[in-house]
Amino acid sequence: MAFNFITMKNLLSIIKNLFQNKDNNLKSKPSAELLWTRKRVMGTEQEYGLPGDYNSHWRLKNPKPFIENGARIYVDCNHPEYASPETTNPLDAMMWDKAGEYIIPKNLKRLKAEELRLFKNNIDSHENSYGSHESYCMERSNVDQSRFYNSMLGFLVTRIIFAGSGSINNRGEYEISQKARSIDCNISSMTTYSEKPIVNTRDVHLSNPKYYRFHVVSGDANLSETSIFLKMGTMALILDLYEDRKLKNISIKNPLESLHRISQDTDLKIMIDTDKGRFTAIEIQKFYYEQADSEYRGRDSMTDEILNRWINTLNSLEEEPLELSRQLDWIIKKNLIDSYLKKTNKRLGEPEVRNIDLQYHELGNGLFYMLEDNGYVDRIASDIDIAHAIENPPEDTRAWARGRLISSKKVKSIWWNKITLKNETTIELPDPYGETKEDNTLENILN
Repeated sequence: MAFNFITMKNLLSIIKNLFQNKDNNLKSKPSAELLWTRKRVMGTEQEYGLPGDYNSHWRLKNPKPFIENGARIYVDCNHPEYASPETTNPLDAMMWDKAGEYIIPKNLKRLKAEELRLFKNNIDSHENSYGSHESYCMERSNVDQSRFYNSMLGFLVTRIIFAGSGSINNRGEYEISQKARSIDCNISSMTTYSEKPIVNTRDVHLSNPKYYRFHVVSGDANLSETSIFLKMGTMALILDLYEDRKLKNISIKNPLESLHRISQDTDLKIMIDTDKGRFTAIEIQKFYYEQADSEYRGRDSMTDEILNRWINTLNSLEEEPLELSRQLDWIIKKNLIDSYLKKTNKRLGEPEVRNIDLQYHELGNGLFYMLEDNGYVDRIASDIDIAHAIENPPEDTRAWARGRLISSKKVKSIWWNKITLKNETTIELPDPYGETKEDNTLENILN
C-alpha cells in the first residue's frame, strides 16, 4: 500500500500558527514526586503498522524474544510487536510503553532507512485493525467472572473520550477512537479474526495460577503521555474498586452500539441509555470518577494525580474540549487537521488530509513528535525517564530478573515465567511481583 506523504515543511507554518499563543512550558509534576502505594502489575502490547507488504523481507534483529529492559519483541500477524515489561504503577507503565516507540525501529533489519516507516496506530486504509492491548494483574480469588466482565463494560465503552487517538473513517468523518469501529461484540475470548470484543475473557495468566490477567483489547494506541497515563491509571482505580467490592456499576443497554455512537460524536453530546437513565459519556465517566475519588483520594500522590487529571479532563471535555489540545491524542490531532482544513479549504476525506491523520502516528519523524519537540504537547515523563526505560528493566517486578539475566548473555531460552541458562540451570519466575532488585536473588548466578 502506497502513501503520498505531505512534507513536514508544509505543515510547520500551520503548526506554528495553531499553537502560537499556547504556553509551551511543562505543566506536569516530575515523575520522581509521584508515589503509588497499591502495586498492581500491568503492561501493554503494541503492534506497529508498516506501509507496504514486506512479509518475509524484514525481520527483527534480536534472535531471542526478550530484550534487556525485560520487554518482549516479536512478529505478530506480520506486524512488529512490543510487549512491555511488567510494571507496578500507571506512570511506569506509560514510560515502558513509550520505550517501545524507540526500541522497535532499532530492532528491524533488511529495510533501508528510507523505507522504514513505522506507525503506532490501530487501523490501515482498508480498515484492517491491529492490536494495542493492556494487561492488569488481579488476585483470581477476587474475580467472579460471571459478574466481572459485565461490570467492566460501562467504563470501557466510555473511556474512549480521553483514551481515543482519533481517526478519519472511510466515510470521510472524524471519529474519537480508531479501534472502536473494528469492535464487533460485547464480550468474547477472541481478539482477532472472528470476534473483536469490548471486554476480553481470554484467561492466560503467564504466572502463578492464583493470578488472573485482565486482558483489555479494545483500547487505542496512544502517543500522548497524558492519554496513556490516564488510560491505565483510571483502569487501575476501577479494578481497585472492584477488588475492594466497592464498585457500583452502571449498565449500558446497548454497549456495542453505544461505543460506536460515542466514537462518532466529537461534540460529546449524545445520550446513552442505561439502567439508571440516559447520560452522556462524560456523565458516565463522572459516575466512576466519583466512586474512585470517594474511596481513594489521599491514598498517595500518584492516585491524587490521576484523580485530578481525570476530573479536570472530564470538566474540560464538557465545557471546552480545546483546552485539551496539548494533552489528548484525538483532540491534538483534530485541532491540527481542523487548522489545515481552514487554511486549505480541503475536506476530511481527501488523501492529503488522510495523510495528516496517518503521519500523526509515524514514529520518529511524525507530526506528534514534531509537536512534542517544539513544546506543543504536555509531557509527564522526561527524556531521561524514557531513556532509562529503553535500557533498563523495572526494578520492582520479575522483569528485573529477566532483564538482568538477558544482559548477562547466559540465557539459552526464555519465556515470561521461565528462563533456562546455557548451563541448563532453570529459573522459575511464577510471581510477577517477585525476583525484584530488592530481593537480590540473582547475585550467585550473575557473578
